[in-house]
Amino acid sequence: MAKLKSDIERLTADATRDQQALRCWSGTLQELETLKTPLLTTIDQYARDWDAAASSRRDLKASLSSVAEMISAKHRDLHRLAAQVGKAGENELTEIRARRDQLWQLIRASAFEKILIPGRRSETVRLV
Repeated sequence: MAKLKSDIERLTADATRDQQALRCWSGTLQELETLKTPLLTTIDQYARDWDAAASSRRDLKASLSSVAEMISAKHRDLHRLAAQVGKAGENELTEIRARRDQLWQLIRASAFEKILIPGRRSETVRLV
C-alpha cells in the first residue's frame, strides 16, 4: 500500500511538472481533465481552413515572386534606356528638340489657330 501511495505521489509530481511546462495552461490538473474540447468536426474544419490559407499564401508568394521579377526586368530596361539617352550627343538632342518644336508649331497652327500652312497640305509630317 505504501508503495502504491509513493507511486501515486511520484506520478502526480511528474504530471504537475509536465503541466507547468504547458505555457498556455495555468490551471490545475483536475481543471485540465475536465476541460471541454472542440468536436472533431470543428477541428477538421479548422484544419481545412488552415490548409486553404496556406495554399492561398503559397499562391500569393508565387505571384509576388513573379511581380518582383517583372519589376526587376522593368528596372533593367529603365537603366538600359537611361544609358541610351545618356549616350545621345548634344547635337542630336538639339535636332530632336527643334523637330519637336516644329511639330508643336504645326499642331498649334492647325488645331488652335485654324491656320493651314500653304504648300504643306499634301505634305505628310513624319513623327518619328
